Amino acid sequence: MVVVGGGPAAARPHDNHGAVRTVEGYGVGSLSAPDDDFGVLITLFDPPDRDAFAGVEIFGSTATTFYECFEGPAIDAEMSGVRAAEADGSTTLLCGGPDFPADVVAYLTVDLEWKGVGRVFHERDTSDGCRVKADVRQAEVSGRVTVSIPALDIKAYITEGVGDLRRITRICHD
Repeated sequence: MVVVGGGPAAARPHDNHGAVRTVEGYGVGSLSAPDDDFGVLITLFDPPDRDAFAGVEIFGSTATTFYECFEGPAIDAEMSGVRAAEADGSTTLLCGGPDFPADVVAYLTVDLEWKGVGRVFHERDTSDGCRVKADVRQAEVSGRVTVSIPALDIKAYITEGVGDLRRITRICHD
């Protein structure tokens, strides 16, 4: 699952007793190729100390082996709490797997939007002396992902998927 922050993520004093409040956002989108021979996983991050970004991975198989493509530059993202998010950009991923040729590269262009649907679920926990609250909402993922893996003769356009959006608030005392 992925968590998406509501507004800018921030770390700031919460009260006069030395508590610090940190808000982070996360999100995830899962999209399958039209012929289901591979899938794309996009993970959104909205940390308190930098701009939002998204990482992309591809999981697939050929007639003789399976593979994963990852280790590429992140792309730009924006998040609006558990209401909406978007990821837009291009990246190049390295692919590998057992019995897989060396130097296989995947090229992706991403232009996706997450729209929160349904109710927001609230989870509460205590971790490392901090109070943690997570708001989680399912999301529809739409737009377009273009995938090209020339060494595998793959060129596909994916237009929809599923995912979720999350906002994690941590209140920690010094």
